[in-house]
Amino acid sequence: MLKNVCIVFVGAPDKWIPFEKVERDKGWRVQLAKWPKEVFDIFLQNEPDLVIIDDFPESKVARSVFFKLRAAEKIPFLVLNDSPGDIRFSRLYGLSFIHMLKRNPDPADLVNTVNRLIELYHKSQ
Repeated sequence: MLKNVCIVFVGAPDKWIPFEKVERDKGWRVQLAKWPKEVFDIFLQNEPDLVIIDDFPESKVARSVFFKLRAAEKIPFLVLNDSPGDIRFSRLYGLSFIHMLKRNPDPADLVNTVNRLIELYHKSQ
């Protein structure tokens, strides 16, 4: 089990509420950010293990955060979207540091995906 996991959730704070119990049970430190500046401030304080971006690519904030941080390729992303199989994302699937889940995923799916992404990313470093 991963310990001391730090996650940045980019999106409306109410979208994280269903996962607060998972966060407590797993001991994750989740920092919520609604605006790009908040995300970058978090990165200045510590380096998160994962960024979860809600409502990508529809949200302008989500797009801004994704494209700015993606260039660094220093951190894996979990993108939540209503249609993760959409053809628009086929190019992104080739990037090993990205995974997509349907918005409002089952908590067990979220936990498994987060753990897998972080473990794979750390093995590749």
